Amino acid sequence: MSKQLFLNNQKGSIVLITILILSIVIVMVLGSADLVKQGIRANRNQEYSATAYFAAETGAERTLWENRKNGFEFAGCVPYSTDPLNASCVVFSTSTQAFCLPCTDNLTRYHLDGAFYQVRYNDEDPSSDFVWLLAIGEFRDIVRSIEVSYRY
Repeated sequence: MSKQLFLNNQKGSIVLITILILSIVIVMVLGSADLVKQGIRANRNQEYSATAYFAAETGAERTLWENRKNGFEFAGCVPYSTDPLNASCVVFSTSTQAFCLPCTDNLTRYHLDGAFYQVRYNDEDPSSDFVWLLAIGEFRDIVRSIEVSYRY
């Protein structure tokens, strides 16, 4: 009789071992899923960062083009180094030449397929013929910026 009681208890231990093994497998699968999720998030942020960078690049290129091809001058623009709160941003127009407005004005942000860009003007040395621009690109809460300086 004691042998039968012992054999009956073994069947119960198989259920416990199976539950233990399944629990370990579930923990491993959930851990792997979290790693995959983090990889997807990092990849998405990299894509958003590249889009924000290209938006900033677009703003810088547009400003250079306006200066060189359309004769846009930075006269009347407030440099960022002089007064950061009232600094000027370049505003582009299809009907007139580009001009400057305070960066706080919403007209200074340009929409580009879900991304935005803004170009801030700076002239560190007014006697110099160098211009410094800070182009800021933004896409889904990711912000990238580039600095451009050139002689005009």
